[in-house]
Amino acid sequence: MEGFATSSQVPRERYDVFISFRGSDIGHGFLNHLTKQFQQKRIYVYVDERLERNDISSGLLEVIERSEIALVILSEDYASSTWCLEELVKIMECMRVHHQLVIPIFYNVDRFDVKHQVESYAHAFAEHEKNFKEDLVKVQHWRYALKEIADLSGYYFSKLVNEPVLIAEIIKDVSKRLVGYDVFISFRGSDVRYGFLSHLTKQLRQEKIDVYVDERLERGDDISIALPREIERSKIALVIFSKDYASSRWCLDELVKIMECKRDKNQIVIPIFYNVDPSHVRHQEGSYADAFAQHGKKFTDDLMKLQDWRRSVLKETVEKFKNDLVKFQDWKSALKDTAGLSGHPSSNFLNEPDLIDGIINDVLKRLGRKRQTEAKVLPDKNLKMKKKTQH
Repeated sequence: MEGFATSSQVPRERYDVFISFRGSDIGHGFLNHLTKQFQQKRIYVYVDERLERNDISSGLLEVIERSEIALVILSEDYASSTWCLEELVKIMECMRVHHQLVIPIFYNVDRFDVKHQVESYAHAFAEHEKNFKEDLVKVQHWRYALKEIADLSGYYFSKLVNEPVLIAEIIKDVSKRLVGYDVFISFRGSDVRYGFLSHLTKQLRQEKIDVYVDERLERGDDISIALPREIERSKIALVIFSKDYASSRWCLDELVKIMECKRDKNQIVIPIFYNVDPSHVRHQEGSYADAFAQHGKKFTDDLMKLQDWRRSVLKETVEKFKNDLVKFQDWKSALKDTAGLSGHPSSNFLNEPDLIDGIINDVLKRLGRKRQTEAKVLPDKNLKMKKKTQH
C-alpha cells in the first residue's frame, strides 16, 4: 500500500513517520484511521504490526533513525511493554542527537501519569523492577524517557474527543512539519507576546505564510531539543530584538542556531529592532549590557565551583560549564552579526501597524510571493506615535 509500510515489508531508505504504540490498547480503529489519512496525504509511515514482540530488533532501531517524525501513542498499558519502552528510549535519543521531531499522543491517559509514572504506569514499573533486578539502569532509562516525552507538546485522545477531528489535526501538523515553515520567529515572550507578536503572526497567516511560533509561556534556560529542527526547516528567521531579549539564554541559543543556518544553509535572517537601538544590540549596550553582566556573573559563580566538581569527579558537569564560557562568546558574536543585517527598527516607523506592514512586504518579497490582502491599519489604543528617524 503506497504511503504505508509494516514490519513484513522491505525497509525503505527513509520514512516520514514512525508510529510507536501498544497494540492491545488502541486496537485497529484509531491506528487504522490515522495511517489511512497519512496514506491519502502521501506521507510514508512505518507501523510494526507484529502481534508478538520480545526483544527489539536492530532493524527496527534503524527504521526509527531513518524516520523524520516519531508519533508515540502513550496508552494505558504502553509502559507494560519493554518493547515499547525500548522504542521510546531510541526515539528520545534520536530527538537529542538528530533533532528528530517527536509528537506524543496521550491516548486515554493523563500527561501527569506518564511523566511521574503513577496509576497504570506505576504498576508496570513495579513489575519491571522485579524482572530487571540485575539491570535497574535500564529501568531508569525507561523512566527518564517517559518523563522527557511527557514534557513535549502533543495531543490528547479520550472518549470526549472527536476522533476524526483529532486525526485531521495530527495529519495537518505532521504535513506542515515535513514541509517546513516559511518563517520562524525568535522573540522574548514577556516583551512582545500579547501585542506586537500576535498582530504580526495574524497578518503573516492571513497572507498564507506558514509561521512557527513557540507558544509556551514557560521556557527554561536551555533551548528545547526540538527547536533547532524547526529553525533548520524554516526559509526565513524573523528575530525580534526587544528590551529583554538578551536576558533569555533560550533566545540567545536560538539566535546562535539561526546564524549558523544563515552561514551553512543560506537561511534568510531579518532582524526587527522593537523599541531598542540597533547599536545597543550590536555592541551589547543599554539593557543588553545589563543582561550580559548577569550572564557573566552566573558563569563566574559557576567557575568557582569547578575545583569542588573536579574533586567530586563530576566530569560532565565541569565540561558543561566550560562549554558555557564558549557559549557566552557565541551569544555576543551572534548579536553583533545579526544587528549588522538589514532589518526593521521600530523607530523608523510612525506606528506599529506600519512596522508590521513593512515586515509583511519584506517577507513576501523574500519568498517571491504577492500580497493576498490589502495593507490594513490594526486598531490598537495603546499604539504610540513615533517620530520617523533614520539609522
